[in-house]
Amino acid sequence: MKVLVTGKNGMLGTYLEELIKENHEWIFIGRNEYDLNDPKQVENMFLTIKPDMVVHFAAVVGGLYLNMNHKTKMFHDNVIINENVLHFANKYSVTKGIFFTSTCVFPAEPPSFPMTEDMIMSGNPHNSNNAYAYAKRMLYLQCQNYNKEFNTKYICISPCNIYGKYDNFNLQDAHVVPALIHKLYLAKQENRIHQVPTGLNSVRQFIYANDAVKIVTKMIDVFDTLSFDHYILAHEEMKIVDIVRKIADYIGAKYEIIEKEEGITKKTCSNERLLNTFDSLTFEDFDSELNNTIKWFINNYDSVRK
Repeated sequence: MKVLVTGKNGMLGTYLEELIKENHEWIFIGRNEYDLNDPKQVENMFLTIKPDMVVHFAAVVGGLYLNMNHKTKMFHDNVIINENVLHFANKYSVTKGIFFTSTCVFPAEPPSFPMTEDMIMSGNPHNSNNAYAYAKRMLYLQCQNYNKEFNTKYICISPCNIYGKYDNFNLQDAHVVPALIHKLYLAKQENRIHQVPTGLNSVRQFIYANDAVKIVTKMIDVFDTLSFDHYILAHEEMKIVDIVRKIADYIGAKYEIIEKEEGITKKTCSNERLLNTFDSLTFEDFDSELNNTIKWFINNYDSVRK
């Protein structure tokens, strides 16, 4: 089977390219090959590659402040990218697809915790990242629409916070783990105390990027037998203040917690459906892979995305 993977240069695309097995033909594309905002280029991509399946990682993503300050871009670009990929995948008879959303699509005030896949439309997402969240909800909705109208099998995956090497460590745009690693690294280099604004009880779930792409390969291998059109990828939950401590301790940086909650306090999701589908699934140790990520960042500081 020929598998087209978008988002070649992102963290998930890079991890998957390192992991891939020879039982499929893999084609990885990034923005240097095709601009997914341009429908002509996306159509040419499907005409040229002629895939049997698409794995759609590509997205305009970022941390809390990017989501808060650039909502029009986050919504517009993601909707356009997703619509282009879906439209031309269907037009050229690509009936199998795995499309990545995010757990931020879930409601800020759900009926209960942990949230399950069927709660995705049960309330409004948090205001801090609602533009990105609604764009990803539209991806989920359109996948369902294509499945019903054209008999495709487009599956959505909603991961929690993904961390690992090859991430975006930009100080303004990064997600929580890479942003903290970079900021605490600089605080150590400059011999100063780094102030971290966060809620004292704010929690997040985390999954190591290599674990996430291993699950993708498992899904591809048994794709025709998968029973659901939506799977949550979630694992270990912990307080943000504990993440700060772990990173600071490894780097040897000084920090101060400033009690200030700007995002959502909690968005705990259930991975029960995933574990029931793959009952032998295992996850890497969080502390070990966090330390490996920090070590990689420090050793590759001049070349990381920042």
